[in-house]
Amino acid sequence: MEANINSVVLYPQEVAELMKVSRWTVYELVKQHKLPCMKIGRGIRIPTKAVLEFIESGGTDVLT
Repeated sequence: MEANINSVVLYPQEVAELMKVSRWTVYELVKQHKLPCMKIGRGIRIPTKAVLEFIESGGTDVLT
């Protein structure tokens, strides 16, 4: 799956590829409310704008 930056929302795997982290890390960021998400059915989607803002802000270390 290739991350499509032009999409309004992204799958967790696409966010992981874009940020060069594991999918687990993306789920941890969502769990810690550092990345907003929306639930669609049983899955989640993450707004592209939120991902880009997170990256531009420098992000945070999820292990601290």
